[in-house]
Order: sequence, then structure tokens, then C-alpha cells
Amino acid sequence: MQLLGKSIQIPDAVKPALDFVFSNKKFSLKDLPENTEVTKDLVTKLIREGVVYIDESM
Repeated sequence: MQLLGKSIQIPDAVKPALDFVFSNKKFSLKDLPENTEVTKDLVTKLIREGVVYIDESM
């Protein structure tokens, strides 16, 4: 996957969660479809890459 000029490797199994992330401006981990360790790893990777961020006010 190419994102923000970077190549990021993600498993096909997290595509529903990835679609959810890009379709929702705000979300919490519990809202993600297929909320598994792999999905949590995906969100961690997206945070680390600067794609999403943690909003402390939620």
C-alpha cells in the first residue's frame, strides 16, 4: 500500500478495518470491525507512520 509517499505492508485480513479507518474521521479501537490483535497492530502502525493520531479528548 502506498500512503503519504511511503510503502506500508499490511495483511489482506485487515482490509475491512482499514476501510473503516479511512471512512471515519473519529473512531476508537472498540469500533473497528474484526477488532483483533492484527487490527490493533495496524492502527499502531498507522499512528507510527503519522496517518492517524490519538485524540485525548475522546
